[in-house]
Amino acid sequence: MYITKHISATSKRDEMSDTVNGEKLAQDIDKQLKEFDEEGITLFSITPIISASYELETDSFSGGGAGYGYSYTSGVIIVGKK
Repeated sequence: MYITKHISATSKRDEMSDTVNGEKLAQDIDKQLKEFDEEGITLFSITPIISASYELETDSFSGGGAGYGYSYTSGVIIVGKK
């Protein structure tokens, strides 16, 4: 039997930015792995959840524009096997 847990690393500050709390993510992963150990569950995998964001500005007068984009780890999925 497999047990799946989702741990989120992000929180929305406002509509235009995402924040990732790496320290909290590490603590939450550690906590989940300790719970697995206490319940006799063996770690099977940890898979990162990758999200992305972008911003694009265009100039209708010149037809040009500029933008940027980035990806970030927004959480993990931990799978254990009992």
